[in-house]
Amino acid sequence: MLKWLFSALFSAGMYAASYSQCCGQSTPTGGVGNMGTLNRNALQVVVFHRYSSSVNQKADNPYLILDANYNFIGTSVSYGLTKKYTLETELGYFINKTQRYKLNPVYTLKGFGFSNGVVSVKRSLFKAEKSGWEIVGGLGLKFPFTTNYQMVDGVQLPIDNQPSTCAFGIVPKILVFKKYPKQKLTFLFIHRPDINFRNKNGYTYGSGFTSSLFVSKELSFISKNTTGVLQVRNEIRLNDIKTDGYAAETTGSKLLFISPQIGQVFGKNYFLSFTYDFPVYQQFNTEKLKYKQAFTFSFVMNVPNCKITRDQGVELNEETGISVSMVHQDTTFRVYGKCEMCKASIETRLLNLDGVDTAVWDIESNMLTLRYDPAKITPDKIKTELALIGYDTDSHRASKKAYKNLHACCKYERPG
Repeated sequence: MLKWLFSALFSAGMYAASYSQCCGQSTPTGGVGNMGTLNRNALQVVVFHRYSSSVNQKADNPYLILDANYNFIGTSVSYGLTKKYTLETELGYFINKTQRYKLNPVYTLKGFGFSNGVVSVKRSLFKAEKSGWEIVGGLGLKFPFTTNYQMVDGVQLPIDNQPSTCAFGIVPKILVFKKYPKQKLTFLFIHRPDINFRNKNGYTYGSGFTSSLFVSKELSFISKNTTGVLQVRNEIRLNDIKTDGYAAETTGSKLLFISPQIGQVFGKNYFLSFTYDFPVYQQFNTEKLKYKQAFTFSFVMNVPNCKITRDQGVELNEETGISVSMVHQDTTFRVYGKCEMCKASIETRLLNLDGVDTAVWDIESNMLTLRYDPAKITPDKIKTELALIGYDTDSHRASKKAYKNLHACCKYERPG
């Protein structure tokens, strides 16, 4: 009886009056893994779980829906193709996308399944290591895992319960970074439109526009491995376009969130964090369910170099038949420097060189540990590259101009 009643209600147009829009079609994201382009062959994996709930409607409200919530598991994987280009994928699954309706007894509808996936490429547009600025642009393709609306118990779920838009789309983005290594402070601004195309049912979900400002700071009073992040996020969603070509007047919103986050680094390359989303402003085109709160638990794994290499072996050049060395060698030597900014500059420069597999510089000892392919690069070439950006080694001295161009916090005491 309830199944028949709900089919009748929605087919008769009651859906517009009961539409909630809370927990809508924008794919939830973790927020902790936002980075510019990765170093060549570097890998980053982000896995997160997000729970969001709405404010409960009053018993005498004129709308059918009482409340809504969802649980979402997502992941993004990024890989450094070159020093300028990074490939990125985003996948997610709704464990539940639930709405409760004011019937007697209370009726619950729950959607579940894969959300839209995104495959994108990010490119470094501008990078100035000395001043800490970086600008990154990206473009992605949004794709559905199915183009059919989900049915539960013979009833087509409402738009807001669907886990996917069932349509393709595009996702451009721009990221602007400003880093202050000495103060352990980073600012990040992200603007990301989500443009949705019409699905095969003739319905177009409203495109979304998200702008976020992140401020992250090392919380040294707790631990040097503890980071605090404050995010201010503005989300704008346009009206949906119905199958008749007209805007769905009950859709569209403007939202503002403040999201504090605390995270802990483990073993240098692993990061765990907790984020709380607090809505400070919500404007909907009509009376809607409003967001109450959201919690996100995230895990980030960074692999500085995931390139598969063999310690030894012989490979033949396909054209010449001449053997090519595949012996990767390790070496250690002193590179004079002073701070975390030096570490970032030295390691980034070397990891972007063809033939360098790993590069780790220790601040306290000033010792650099390398793994490299001698068929592609030599220690002499590596030291020359370091001298060009202002860093002395045991056998190569940077020019006065290169040393002078170092950031103030990087001015180490030169040998000799």
